[in-house]
Amino acid sequence: MSDHFSGPRALAGPAADITDLWAFPSPQRPDHLVLAMGVQPAAMPGARFSEAITCRFRLRPLTISGASFPFAPEAEELVVDCGFAAPGPAGSNGTLVQDAWCKVPSGETVRFVVGDAQGATGAGVRAYAGLRADPFFLDVPAWGESVQAVVVLREAGAASEAELLEWCKGRIASFKRPKSVLFVAESEMPRTATGKIQHRVLRDRLAARAKAVP
Repeated sequence: MSDHFSGPRALAGPAADITDLWAFPSPQRPDHLVLAMGVQPAAMPGARFSEAITCRFRLRPLTISGASFPFAPEAEELVVDCGFAAPGPAGSNGTLVQDAWCKVPSGETVRFVVGDAQGATGAGVRAYAGLRADPFFLDVPAWGESVQAVVVLREAGAASEAELLEWCKGRIASFKRPKSVLFVAESEMPRTATGKIQHRVLRDRLAARAKAVP
């Protein structure tokens, strides 16, 4: 699937969220095709690939007929699969290392290490997996900001900040989970004359609250 963490399945398992897919001729070797897949939106250093997921490229011939672009299973199809092992310690300092593999259409397998800038070459391909910046990714919050929650409890309701933050775990992707909770009474919720919440006012309150915390 590919929905930029907008659907429930992607939120529950961001490792399976295909954020982008590219296919283009190599600038250095125009007779070679570059295939690139982006997963785990907003991944930070230390992020690992899921060993339960196989990233698959399926290449099929496309025939342009009139103004339509028919797409149907073809007898001729090239499949490239990439998978990952569970991270394990390596070296004397116990640094976690994740091994990866890439199976090409010929059936041969190229093995490499996640994050190795040189990747691995074999069977006519060069394979790499690791962190890369995506300049077109505009769905994440502005850099330097964090998610905060403003909560109005129901009448006679009770909940603590710790309880609400714990409740969010497993239900909301980590980069969308609030870092803190601000409780306000309904009468204190800033609203416009038409009843809409004034988010800028709430934003200023949260900023002031953050500055007040030593």
